[in-house]
Order: sequence, then C-alpha cells, then structure tokens
Amino acid sequence: MAFRPCLAYADTVVSATFDTYNAVKKALTDAGIGEREAEAIAETVRRVQSDLATRADIARLKWAIGVLAGICLAALAGTLFTAFQIVSLAARFPL
Repeated sequence: MAFRPCLAYADTVVSATFDTYNAVKKALTDAGIGEREAEAIAETVRRVQSDLATRADIARLKWAIGVLAGICLAALAGTLFTAFQIVSLAARFPL
C-alpha cells in the first residue's frame, strides 16, 4: 500500500482491506471452495484493492490537473500578449 501521511486515513484503509479479505475468504469457503484456494483468491482481491484510487486520490489528481491547466493558460496568455505587442510595434514602424 502506498504511503499515506494521515494515520487515521491509513488505519481506515487497512481495516477496510482486512475486513474485505476475511469476508471474501469466508464467502468462498462457505460456497465450498477449499481453504487454500479461498486464501489465494482473497489475497488477489486484497492486492487489487490496494491499487485502486480513492476519492481523495482522484480529488488530488483533479486539483493537479487544474493547476497545470492554469499554468498552461497563463503561458498562452503571455505568449499572445507578446505577439500582440510585436504586431503593434510592427504596425507603427513599417518597413
């Protein structure tokens, strides 16, 4: 699992993963699947779950995309302003 600076958040994720692991394992053994197979499947589910993005991860990604879009927009505005100044100066001093 990736590093999470907030311990309360990390505890919640770990306990949710642990509960899901046991629930999957129990459901599989109750359905008649052997103990070793049920553990292997439950472990696979746990690994897949640990790689999923949380809502907080997606919110941080949206924020980062917004910041990058703002930077790109500012750079474009600066470029257009400079181009406008060059055109204005060229119009004042024809060749």
